[in-house]
Formats: sequence, structure tokens, C-alpha cells
Amino acid sequence: MDKLQIRLILALAFAMVIALFAVQNAATVEVKFLVWHFRTTLVIVILASTAVGTLVVGLLGFFKQVRLGYRLHGAQGQVSRLQELLGETNREKSRLEAELSTLRGDGKPDNHAANGAKPGEERQNSL
Repeated sequence: MDKLQIRLILALAFAMVIALFAVQNAATVEVKFLVWHFRTTLVIVILASTAVGTLVVGLLGFFKQVRLGYRLHGAQGQVSRLQELLGETNREKSRLEAELSTLRGDGKPDNHAANGAKPGEERQNSL
């Protein structure tokens, strides 16, 4: 099972527990909130409170997803700019290597460092 299926099963189980709790507490209650004052069943109060809580959590999750989407978009733009800069840098490196090879006159990369000699010196073969 993937995460979405597990979350859906947990959400359904939670909803069943809330519904069972609400049905078992069906007494009439008096509700006072700010300037409102009314009588209703406890079932309605429990279900309304659960719905409001779910809505608040859902909105907070939605805003987090939107914020992460904007951050991802910015990061993707930065990656594109850095890839372009890397391409330019590699092209400049190739151009400079070709220019260095041309200045040496051999048309080949510098092999002096590979055989242990300093640039401008030839390594002596000892037999």
C-alpha cells in the first residue's frame, strides 16, 4: 500500500470513530458562541467542530503546498541559470584549451606534466 491509501484508511477510521462518538452523545445542548445562543443536539456540535477542524487543517496544508510550489519554481529557475552558466564555462574552457594548444604550436594538449617534467622542460630518459 502506498502512503495515500494508508492516509485514506486512517481518515475513514477517524471519521467512523467521530460518527460513533457523536451518535452515542445525542443529547440536546445549549450552545453559546459570541453573540449567538441556540439549542441543538450534541451530534451537530461534534460533527460541526470536526468539519471546521478538518477545514482549517486542509487550508493550512493547501497554503503550505502553494508556498512549496513557489519555492520549487524558484529553485528550478536557479538550476536552469546554473546549467546555462556551466555550459558557457565549459565552452570557454574548451576555447582556452584550444588557444593554449595553438600557442604551444603542437596542436596537442600539454603532456609535460604527465611525464613529470615542468612546462618548458623535456624529461631526460635515463638508461
